[in-house]
Amino acid sequence: MNKLIKPLITEKSARDFHNGVYLLAVRADATKPQIKKEAKAIYGVDVVSVNTIKLPAKQVRFRRHSGQRAARYRAIITLKKGQTFPGIDIPKTESAPNKKEKVKK
Repeated sequence: MNKLIKPLITEKSARDFHNGVYLLAVRADATKPQIKKEAKAIYGVDVVSVNTIKLPAKQVRFRRHSGQRAARYRAIITLKKGQTFPGIDIPKTESAPNKKEKVKK
C-alpha cells in the first residue's frame, strides 16, 4: 500500500531543498519506518531521518455554513548529503537587492 501521497513544494520547504530536506504529504496511518522504506523504493534515495507532523482539522465558515477542512499528515525527510529527489529541482537564486540601495543611473 502506498503511504506517500505527493511532494509538497512551498516557499518554506523550497528553501531546504538544497540541504537535502524535503516535505511530503503522507497517509495518516503511515509510520516513520514505512515512509523511509517507501522513499527508498520509489525514489531510490538514502533517507537519513524522518520527522512527521500531524496538522489537525481546521474549523472554517463560508457565509452562514460552517464545517471543517480535512486533517493533514506530513513528513519531513532528510536525505544523505549530495542526494536529491528526482523531479524536484528548484534552482538556487540570489537574494533580492536591498530596497534601501539607490540605483545609479
